[in-house]
Amino acid sequence: MKKFIVLSIAASAFLISPVHAQTKFDYNGSIGTRYNNSSTAKINAIQPSMVFGFTLSPAGKFDLVGLVLSGPYGKRYSTAIDFNHPEKNTLNPHLAFHNLYLQKSFQLNPQTSATGQFGVLGTDQKIGTKTFVSPTTAIGTNSWIDGARVRLNTRLGVMSLTGGSIYDITETNFVKRDRKLNYFEVQISKTVIDKVAFELSGGAMDYETFFRAASEEKVKLFSEHIVTLVQECLWNMDKNATSYSATASTDLGEIFNQNLKGRLNLDLRYSYNNPTTGMRGKTSNDLYLKGHVGTVALYGKVNKTGSLNWFTAYDFGTSTRYQLGMNWKVQKKKKATTPVQQ
Repeated sequence: MKKFIVLSIAASAFLISPVHAQTKFDYNGSIGTRYNNSSTAKINAIQPSMVFGFTLSPAGKFDLVGLVLSGPYGKRYSTAIDFNHPEKNTLNPHLAFHNLYLQKSFQLNPQTSATGQFGVLGTDQKIGTKTFVSPTTAIGTNSWIDGARVRLNTRLGVMSLTGGSIYDITETNFVKRDRKLNYFEVQISKTVIDKVAFELSGGAMDYETFFRAASEEKVKLFSEHIVTLVQECLWNMDKNATSYSATASTDLGEIFNQNLKGRLNLDLRYSYNNPTTGMRGKTSNDLYLKGHVGTVALYGKVNKTGSLNWFTAYDFGTSTRYQLGMNWKVQKKKKATTPVQQ
């Protein structure tokens, strides 16, 4: 652990030194707030969020990637006003690194490249992260993995091996966090003709074996109108327990008028989160939602650039939740940084 901290500090100092004037600094971030009410989770609160993601690159030699969030594991929201427990009200959000890792890429041959990552990693699972509703089986975009990853980008697809610790999820300070080697996952992903994508992975967590499958299809309706369909499944082989979901997403505003493109988006999802899928089943962003749940979400941009956005969502079934909020985005983004779910 001490070696990791020293390495991170040394890399940061090296990157920002005057000698390396060609160092690139790309970033994105957002500030938002929402009203969150869940009778199931006994939450009735105003919750702000602060997000800052960055990539430091010294002339393309390697990258230092970071993601700072205001929420605990799996979330980017913290509670400021708690209507159920006013004594817990606070206007001082707790900021912490959910990602902080070194990254180096290599070109092995004209058709194959490799990337290595070490530190506090983000998810390597992308399907379902571009809509409001977050994936129900992937490692959450607001979560972390203390460990290492090797990724191969080949003609046959992208293959990755991730291993490390997802253990002390109540401690957001990566310096103080307890760790044990309890997680590894091997994944292959492929996009076909920009319309169909899939992810297949398997691994173990806390001595329980799991398998995950996810697919995404873009279907044309009404001439050029696109509907995105996402299916996910997570199977705990030791307990024979399965979680799954199906999501349909589309731009409603675009159907009525091209000038309304991006102003009114719709997500519809049915999900079943089995509470017996083990710790791997609890690493998604939707930690509130258990059992059979339907979700309806509406969201879109307020201004033309999309820097100001609104959203509302309702979850119903075994778990219930209502959300209403807005967020403001800022970015200087050339490199891909960790996606952050609503």
